[in-house]
Amino acid sequence: MTKPSNEETSTSTVSKYTAVPKPYSGIGSFREWRLRFAYCQEANGWTDEPALKKLPTLLEKVALVTFTRIPVENRSTLSKAMQKLEDELAPEQSTAFDQFSNAKYDSTDNLDLYAYKLTELLESSGLTLDSKSRDALLIAKFIASLPTDLQVDLRKSRESIHSLQDALRMAKRLQAIQTTPSSSKSNTGSNAITGTTPITHDAPLEAPTVDAVNLPSVQLNDPLTKSDPAVAAIADLAEAIRQEQQLMVVVFYL
Repeated sequence: MTKPSNEETSTSTVSKYTAVPKPYSGIGSFREWRLRFAYCQEANGWTDEPALKKLPTLLEKVALVTFTRIPVENRSTLSKAMQKLEDELAPEQSTAFDQFSNAKYDSTDNLDLYAYKLTELLESSGLTLDSKSRDALLIAKFIASLPTDLQVDLRKSRESIHSLQDALRMAKRLQAIQTTPSSSKSNTGSNAITGTTPITHDAPLEAPTVDAVNLPSVQLNDPLTKSDPAVAAIADLAEAIRQEQQLMVVVFYL
């Protein structure tokens, strides 16, 4: 048996490991899928002709139906077919901007994906913005969508945020700090702040000395009328101390 040449081995390897994106069904960003398809086309060394033949095999459901409805003359080349698909499957400009304006961040969302979603929607909106205005709009929308605690911290550092990536990086750092367990530190800090000493049980606690007989009596209002909450609370407290003191006296004599 003859050993295959290097050229034959290379060709076999390329055909065996063809790179293709996941089939597109019409859900998700078509622009992102189109970019992935272009990368795969380049990786496989396809020209536009074989790539066009491969295109419908990677479409399914709504996307495939949309492709079949495109007139033949409008999908005679790869660029024409892709553009018609984008026109049909990408959100309309007005819809995209509405989605951008109404987008909200959920605490279960990934910050990176949310920032990417905002960027995609703004690009799909068709707004003509210079780079500075675009970044300012993305930053403002991103910060305004976050939980209040993150918003406050980000607005304090607004002057140092010049791009969406700056805002994203800072938000992720603040989010990580807020989700770090700190209960043990809080407990330790509370003792330090209040100046309290942890209670030990080496010796029995002495009961407060209260003259049960001379406790102040509190006269409540007529039951049929609305009682004063403060007076009622004092009365309940006095009665509780009285009963506790009497119980301690009984236990002492036993």
